[in-house]
Amino acid sequence: MHAHTGQPCDSKFGRYLRTGALVKSKVAPMSECAFLGFTIQGKKVRWTDKALADFKHRIKKLTARNWGVSMEYRLKKLGQYLRGWTAYFGIS
Repeated sequence: MHAHTGQPCDSKFGRYLRTGALVKSKVAPMSECAFLGFTIQGKKVRWTDKALADFKHRIKKLTARNWGVSMEYRLKKLGQYLRGWTAYFGIS
């Protein structure tokens, strides 16, 4: 709402507010924030608990006995996933 007229604001900032961007934004200590699967704790960069849980879940899925594929294919997919995860999260 425009402060003087009470009419809806048509400025770029008004449209920005209506998109819900404020719901996604917050001001908090770095130790409480996560970004792209990482969090900063002191001087260390760590992966988030959710990223680690997703990693473990994916490993269990790729190594499940009831996945009806050959061992060669299973190891190929597991290797691809591990290399990708290590490349992305390797800095932490």
